[in-house]
Amino acid sequence: MDEVLRIVAAIPASALPPHVDHSVDNIMDRFAQVDGVEGAVELLRRLTPQEREQLARSDTPLAAFSDVQTPEEIIARFQSLDAQRRMQIVAMFMRSQDS
Repeated sequence: MDEVLRIVAAIPASALPPHVDHSVDNIMDRFAQVDGVEGAVELLRRLTPQEREQLARSDTPLAAFSDVQTPEEIIARFQSLDAQRRMQIVAMFMRSQDS
């Protein structure tokens, strides 16, 4: 642990972002609690406009879903993603189910 802390301390401040946006953390925590596709669809449907903006700005694979609301839109968006993005999303929900 001490070695890791020394490495982190050696990183110059100029190499770090001046601000880290944690506004999407609550949304991602809620997605981590989802126990299946139905839950994810329901959560996407209930996002507020502000939460949708936060999700759109995030660097998560779920950002692609920030503007969809109906199950049909969600399925169409999922199918439009490349294979790697689809696998990332599937892996997110597999991890939350394994927990």
